[in-house]
Amino acid sequence: MLTALGTAAGAATIPDLTTGQQAGSDLSPRDGGTFTIGWGGTTAGVSPFNENTALNGLLVRQVYDQGVVLDPDSSAVQPWLFTDWELVDEGEAPAIEVTVRDDVTWHDGEAFTAADPVFTYEYLQTTDTQNVISRGNSKYIDGVEQTGTYEFRIELTEPIATWRQSLLRVAVLPEHIWSGVADPAQRDPLAEGGPIGTGAFTVASFDADAKTWVRLEPRADADETYPMPADVDFLADNPPYVDALEIRQYDSKSAVKTALLEGEVDAINTSLSYDEADRYRSNNCEVNVVESEEDGFQLAGFNTRRVPFDDKVFRQFLHKLWDDEYYINEVHSGTDAVAGDYLAPLPFSEYRPAEPDASAAEQFTLFRDSQGDFDVEAARAFLTDNAAAQHDYSFEETADGMRLRVNGEPFGAAHTDNDGTGDQGALTVLTTLPRFNPKQAEGIDRWIRNMELVGVPAEVSERGFGQLIDQVFSEQAFDTYTIGWTNLEPTLGYLNQIAGDGYGNPTGYRGADDLIRDAETTLDQSERTEAVKAALSRIYEDSPYMVFEYERLYQPLLEDWAGWVNNQGGIYNQFTYLNIHRPPEFEFQIRGANKGSKAPTINSGSNGRIPVRIPATESIDPATDIDVDTLRFGSRATVNGCGGATPVKSTVVNGSGDGGGDLLVHFETDATGFEPGDTVAKLAGRTTGGTPITATSSVDVK
Repeated sequence: MLTALGTAAGAATIPDLTTGQQAGSDLSPRDGGTFTIGWGGTTAGVSPFNENTALNGLLVRQVYDQGVVLDPDSSAVQPWLFTDWELVDEGEAPAIEVTVRDDVTWHDGEAFTAADPVFTYEYLQTTDTQNVISRGNSKYIDGVEQTGTYEFRIELTEPIATWRQSLLRVAVLPEHIWSGVADPAQRDPLAEGGPIGTGAFTVASFDADAKTWVRLEPRADADETYPMPADVDFLADNPPYVDALEIRQYDSKSAVKTALLEGEVDAINTSLSYDEADRYRSNNCEVNVVESEEDGFQLAGFNTRRVPFDDKVFRQFLHKLWDDEYYINEVHSGTDAVAGDYLAPLPFSEYRPAEPDASAAEQFTLFRDSQGDFDVEAARAFLTDNAAAQHDYSFEETADGMRLRVNGEPFGAAHTDNDGTGDQGALTVLTTLPRFNPKQAEGIDRWIRNMELVGVPAEVSERGFGQLIDQVFSEQAFDTYTIGWTNLEPTLGYLNQIAGDGYGNPTGYRGADDLIRDAETTLDQSERTEAVKAALSRIYEDSPYMVFEYERLYQPLLEDWAGWVNNQGGIYNQFTYLNIHRPPEFEFQIRGANKGSKAPTINSGSNGRIPVRIPATESIDPATDIDVDTLRFGSRATVNGCGGATPVKSTVVNGSGDGGGDLLVHFETDATGFEPGDTVAKLAGRTTGGTPITATSSVDVK
């Protein structure tokens, strides 16, 4: 039972960054509303065969259900369309027996059966697509057979350690829709009523050229035909709750952030910098900033088909020219950014080697002299005096200063393309436009400067994200490139995709294939862990990639929403969009001022207190559900700016409704920020479970 509070009046206590919310809300979700996501930068189509972009992956997982999902807290495999699975006939060629749900229908009313996943696996093996199962992992599938109406069997070519995550987490396609489509790229995704899936949402509209790029609405029969798996405890009951999800396009990250601050969108696709997050939480409490660990990294990749990038020593040399100290301590000053090393995000600690060994740590530290300055001569000596070098390196004085020679030729002449043709000129770093990642652009500029100081002619070539993807991953036409990877599996099953024979490895590097294969095929968990660590260590030493940053995520959304689901990759995931909802409704009444008037009068010059009554309702019991210490009351501008009066006294009084009682809270008038002419009062706070709640009321401020 709440009694009197002894907190002093005055400036409000600004809430810390939110770090998570189980199922988003501790109270019953409120239905309705359109949750609008602002997307800055390149958008994609709505095809289920393009999950390699974050946006399309988001859409696909709302329309097409997966066989299994990963628990956002533990990363454990959880049932979704598949209810049971077992590895049988363990040996050189085991099999997986799977049971699917018997209570699911497709959006068009057709029944879902085991025939659909059987078709999906076979279709993805025989078409050139980028669905998560289609490349890399499909080599482990020897055949798929339906064994019952709701049962099927996957025959494997050999063991695969991550078979649950890698083979069962597939977006399942309807056989009756796709069986006659030979080339998925030629099918209009909006034909025949739009994408047909089993998911909670359907595509209501799609226009690649419109500001509202896509609108998703809950399937009409969601309450009856979209039952959730019984043992899923990270979502509230009976989602989805919104009337629609909308994605709106903006030209840049800055434009989409402006749209959020102006209330045009409810959430955005980009993470804030540490400084931005601090400003948002200090100056704009209409925005809730959720903090989480990144499940990815930022890296540079080197094209090992080209001279001199085919030489491990030259790649290590470039790695050592990256200035971690400058990038982390100056460019990212005051943030939680961490210098990178392995192809394993920091949260995946189980598989990360303890740290690079002493020689490797020195090997990939910027060349510095005894004063801590960049040591140009040491950098040159690393190439010219290195017995492990594959090429002969030297430096000569030219009109442009000291310049690197490779095998007796100037760098530009010795530098080849993928086919071995020389005279490719300066080293080129492909990167996205600076406006998309200005801090990374600063780090790359320093990197280029260091190359030039040593004597390596180098330049930056900027591309739109889609152009960069095509040039790097489709054409492999690059020297080095930068990109970020996210949504990576905690089991590190992605290693083959990024550093082996998967579609995510454009570098041509295959030096860790044996260790990656060991990690993929052993079924003993401890042996697999050691194999993963060995693969990570070798890739780090061979330097086909340079991981230069791990980040924390600061993701904003308006306080009008609750129900986000946080995981290692943040709150923008398939579960958040299922579970997002309005916070519970509550209201307040200002007592003792101008009774009977539609808008109670408040004297802004008063030194007294304003009593505010929060009545109990069916959806909220303020006596037990509201964290009184978090309440802030005042003018809308003051409360939105993270100010307002805090409670000086609170009392539970006999209430109306079905709750345990109303809550009467007193606030000092001079801390409210009210000014003559104000017409709106705002009360904001959090429930005892951390859900943000707000309410407004009309006032007449004198």
